[in-house]
Order: sequence, then C-alpha cells, then structure tokens
Amino acid sequence: MKTINKVVSLLLLVLITNLNVLAQGDDEVIYVKIIDDGKTYPTLPEDCLNWPSNEIYKKAQSSEWSRSGYEPKNGDKGVIIGAYNHCNGYQIFIIKVENKYYVPIGFKGVEEISETKFRSNYSSNSGSNNNQQAIKIVNAGKIYSTLSEGCLDWPSNDIYERARNSEWKKYGYYPKAGDRGVIVGTFEHCSGFDIYLIKVDDKYYVPIGIAGVEETSNSGSNNNQQAIKIVNAGKIYSTLSEGCLDWPSNDIYERARNSEWKKYGYYPKAGDRGVIVGTFEHCSGYDIYLIKVNDKYYVPIGIAGVEETSNSGSDNNLQKVKITNAGSIYSTLPESCLDWPSDDIYNKSRSSEWKKHDYYPENGDRGVIIGTFEHCNGYDIYIIKVDDKYYVPIGKKGVYIY
Repeated sequence: MKTINKVVSLLLLVLITNLNVLAQGDDEVIYVKIIDDGKTYPTLPEDCLNWPSNEIYKKAQSSEWSRSGYEPKNGDKGVIIGAYNHCNGYQIFIIKVENKYYVPIGFKGVEEISETKFRSNYSSNSGSNNNQQAIKIVNAGKIYSTLSEGCLDWPSNDIYERARNSEWKKYGYYPKAGDRGVIVGTFEHCSGFDIYLIKVDDKYYVPIGIAGVEETSNSGSNNNQQAIKIVNAGKIYSTLSEGCLDWPSNDIYERARNSEWKKYGYYPKAGDRGVIVGTFEHCSGYDIYLIKVNDKYYVPIGIAGVEETSNSGSDNNLQKVKITNAGSIYSTLPESCLDWPSDDIYNKSRSSEWKKHDYYPENGDRGVIIGTFEHCNGYDIYIIKVDDKYYVPIGKKGVYIY
C-alpha cells in the first residue's frame, strides 16, 4: 500500500484512541482508489461495526449495490468517509464511490490518489455527463486498440476490458475518423505521454492519442465520415486473407470479400463513392483503407486507390470510355479466366447474350469502366458497360478514356 500521510494519520488515530473516526470537512477529504477488491466487505453484519448511521449500513451491502448493477472493483475511485474498528479487532475504511455507493474495505485494499487524479478521471465513474468535452476522431491511426493493462492507470477493470479491439469486434464496431464522443479522462501512457480515453455512442471506450481528436460542439453519432471516391480499382483487395488484417469484426471480414459481393451482383469500381471506416496495417507492413460503399459493401483498398470527395453517395459519373479497337474485345472469355464480379455479369459479357438483343460491340460505342480485372494470362483488361445494359470485356488498348 502507498504510505500517504492522510491515510496513515487516520489509521493511527483510530489505533491510538480506539474510536471510530469520521473524515469530515473539505480540507480533510482523502481520495482513494480500490487496488484489491478482495478486501471489500459486501455483507458486513450490523453489530460488527459502529456504523455512522442506519442508512449507511443499509447502503453498504451487496444487496443494495446489486439493485443498481454495481459491484466494487479494482480501479474504482472514491473518498474515505471514515475509519472504523472491525468487531474482530482490525481497522477498515468506509469509502463512498461515485458519490453514491458505500463500500467497507480493508485499509490494504485502497491507495490514496491526488484530487487532480481523482477528478480528471472521475467522469468514468460518475455515469453520463452532458458537460464532458465533446470530440471527433480525426486520425484513427492514433487509436490504441490493444493497449496492455499495465500501460495505463485504468479507471476500472471493466473499462479496460471494454477499451479493446477484441470487445469492439463483438458488436461489429471499430472506431474510425469522424466518430464522435466525449472525453472520459486524460491518462498517462506507460511511455510517459498523455492520451485520452473517450466514450463513443455512449457505449464504446477508445484510448487515443491527443492528436487523434479535435474538439467539437456535438458528441452525437456522426455521418460525416471522410467521403472518398475510388479512382483506381486495381488497388482493391478482393480476397484479402483473414490473418492479413486486424479486422474490426468477423462479420466485416466476411462482407469485405469478392465472394460476398457476388451475392448481390456487385463489384467495386472506379467512381464508386463511400466513406472511410478505418485505416489498417496490411500484413506486409503498409496501410490500407477499409471503406464502406452504398452503406452496404465493405471494400479493402490501397490508400492510392481513392481520393477525398465531398459526397459519399453513389456516383453515376464513372470513368467514361469509347471503343476504338473492337479487335481487343473478349466475346467468349471462359468463366475461369477472370475473377468475375458476379455470375450475372459473366453471363451478360458474352456474344451469346449480346445476340439475344441483336447487339455486338463496335468501334465508337461508348460506356463506362466498371472495373479492372486480371486476365488468366497475367495482363489487365477492362469490363465496360455500354448503353447501361451490355457488359463488354476488352483490352485496355481497345478503348479511349475521356
């Protein structure tokens, strides 16, 4: 236990006088943190202590705590309201936590903390607070998603467990640029610098470097995530392995794959717009984005594959092309030769389908590029959509981009 003068003095006074001592007056307040919740007395008999009042006796029982879903735990902060002689001859404290719960605890179960430390982190113990500083995440790269227990003086074990990627994954959540919340407290990182612990959506705890947030006037959820547009579909990772990225959740991993997109006849393409969900480190060491398109599809993509835009909605202004060399068209491309966006697009990208509509692509036909795909022989080709109806696989040299 930390030998702090106020705590020691209070204990000595109890021992010398053999009387119960109340810690009273503002200048006598002793702030403490629970460091061993095994030292609490959740069912202390009424006749074992000279209780300050019947009301405090009743409130200092586990039966009372459970009504509010509370249980004393390591990291909880409070103030000592008095030191008392236990009926077995040793001394204990009664502390008041969250200005609400009375907790009898052995003196080795707490350590004294400064008033500054108590108050700087007090919001994490005192429920929601509309007067907390509202912030917005501006740099998701400053998030500490796997911060070790020993690296921070966590407000409680519960908050430590909830401030981790493994917990966020249970809810399909990962903090991202644009998320809004409130600052729970400022904490010293084990490397010596300060970081914030913020609470997002009144649910998720997120440790983040101070430079990773900016103050705002609104702590509510934010739809204004960074809007982007895909400019290079060749930077898309359509079959990224599970072990290559620290995915926000298993659900998002499953949905961020070509096999899932195919179920909906979708394949991400240049011109598609969305928002950045987060920045993640690829297993090869570089950063990539995970973006969300049409509020439905998750797409992993290299940072160079997108550009910032002011609109995250779907985009009809795809890259426009004109066929200049019809000899570069692949009219009977085998199914196995391309990673087709969907079975439907494969079937519609063949001369047998075009014939049903008395169509054959020719020089001068115009359309848009829906994506760039690797041919089974190793080079890239386009799939273009003509007249918003016909899909045409064609070599890159067979079109003019305008």
